[in-house]
Amino acid sequence: MPLLELDINPQLVQNIKMAEVATGIGTEYVRPPRLPLQGDERVRVQRIIDRGVASRPVLPEYLELKSK
Repeated sequence: MPLLELDINPQLVQNIKMAEVATGIGTEYVRPPRLPLQGDERVRVQRIIDRGVASRPVLPEYLELKSK
């Protein structure tokens, strides 16, 4: 649920960018006037992402191949 709640935050784009980096598919670059997350907010979002990545289910191999 905490990961889903990042979607209703005013920093939605920055949250998505951080999640992309955590999964190895993107960068944190955001176009102005947005800025990358900083300080306590960055730490808070990173913890949520880290917990989500650590607890995500492992898909059976046939589902992984199908999604590529």
